[in-house]
Amino acid sequence: MLNRKLLYFSLLIILTCFMSIHAQTYVSGAVYDGIGGGPWTISGSPYIVTDGSYIPLGTTLTIDPGVIVKFDSGCNLACNGNLVADGNSSNMITFTSNQPTPAVGDWLGVWLRNSNCVVDYCVFEYGGATGTGGNQVWITKGCTVANSISRYSGNMGVWVVNNLSEQVTLQGCTIENNSYDGISISANSPNITIENCIIRSNGGRGVTIRGNAKLRGNDIVNNSSFGVGIEGTGNADLGIAEDPGNNRLYDNSGGADLYNGSSNVIYAQNNYWKEKTYAILIDLNQIYDDDENASLGQVIFEPFLSEDQSLPVTLSSFSVISSFNVIEVKWVTESEMDILGYILEKLVKGNECWLEISSYLAHDNLKCSGNTSSQTEYKFTDSDVLPGETYTYRLSDVDTEGNVTILDVISITLDDSFYITDILPPFPNPFNPITKIQYTLAEDAEVTLTVVDMMGRTAKTIISGQTQTSGSHSIHWNGKADTGKDAASGIYLLVFRAGEVRKIQKVMLVR
Repeated sequence: MLNRKLLYFSLLIILTCFMSIHAQTYVSGAVYDGIGGGPWTISGSPYIVTDGSYIPLGTTLTIDPGVIVKFDSGCNLACNGNLVADGNSSNMITFTSNQPTPAVGDWLGVWLRNSNCVVDYCVFEYGGATGTGGNQVWITKGCTVANSISRYSGNMGVWVVNNLSEQVTLQGCTIENNSYDGISISANSPNITIENCIIRSNGGRGVTIRGNAKLRGNDIVNNSSFGVGIEGTGNADLGIAEDPGNNRLYDNSGGADLYNGSSNVIYAQNNYWKEKTYAILIDLNQIYDDDENASLGQVIFEPFLSEDQSLPVTLSSFSVISSFNVIEVKWVTESEMDILGYILEKLVKGNECWLEISSYLAHDNLKCSGNTSSQTEYKFTDSDVLPGETYTYRLSDVDTEGNVTILDVISITLDDSFYITDILPPFPNPFNPITKIQYTLAEDAEVTLTVVDMMGRTAKTIISGQTQTSGSHSIHWNGKADTGKDAASGIYLLVFRAGEVRKIQKVMLVR
């Protein structure tokens, strides 16, 4: 009886995690705990915002970790009351497009208008529609946004318009691949801190400062305009002698990594600019100030760091490519410091649980070989995929103290014509007593699968002239010969025939 109960509860847990059908919840207008489906939980996810939604003043909307919120075109969430979106590193809260094929600017954004908002481990993507309020994350009151991602906005990634003296902090965030500036700070924003953020590959500046801002420990690289641009009466603290900046600013393509367009003196001491000498920094105009235009304020950037004091991992690319019945996941790092290795997870569209598919503990090719400032390339091949499905991959690193940091998330939808006719490597290999054999068919075909020893003798006929439909198939070999006896230890050939196609894979049986 006890075993039956344990089995029942185990099955219940598995079904809860991997069940692909969830009751999506449609919301609009006022939403808060008790109204509009609030609090928003995994059981109601995804939540579909079909019209402009708002949290009324004096109320709270709680969103649980792992929840997905999708927005129809032109929709937004205005947080006049308290938004508590407190995710975690394993289950981030996602605000995204409800379009079948998401694109930049599909919806408006999330507007943080209350000082008690909690935003931690959230993903904002495909918002920033052009027009009024079209910035993906719009902050108008003092709050902290931590460990979050803002990407693929049709406008700014983050826009701060805080007319009060309340503290606004962006901490540990990644702001990337937005159409215009990564972060834009308005002239009436007096108290902004940006720390330990990655601000990269944005279509405009990395950061535009028209108010007052303090920057510490950030990566501001590969933006299409200035890394940091200071305008009007803007003032910025990028580091002083007793409080070093430790920012990294380089490879921004607007003519300068730091542009002082104000008349204020800007302190930017103890930062890394990639170039090693004062003369080179000046000659390349990486720092634009009164040396280039006498009407502008000076930038005091000495002393500067001659060595790269980077975050543990600098990720330069993360991509997925589908081919030959598999998805190849690839990432490239520019530097690694005190990192043990990487964890790769997968999420199938419709499911709510991330599945770890590889890690440095299981695969040596995901281990780091030590501290390096050289480019390193990693690959992982995922063969457990089906045509027509959407897969999302999440990459994290693990440092020498066991801390896990999410680096990036990427999705891919496979075409229905994804398959070719082929047999995949068996797993496990070597094996004892059973191995799984997977193969795919581009079209309906007559299939034969035999196990042949190294003398060319047929040990086992697994499939004999069976007509099968196109798609992915799998079958197991238990190490038995056609006689019913155990096959001897050794190397065997899996000979696969489907129509005119003939393929072979090797497998080793170890007794």
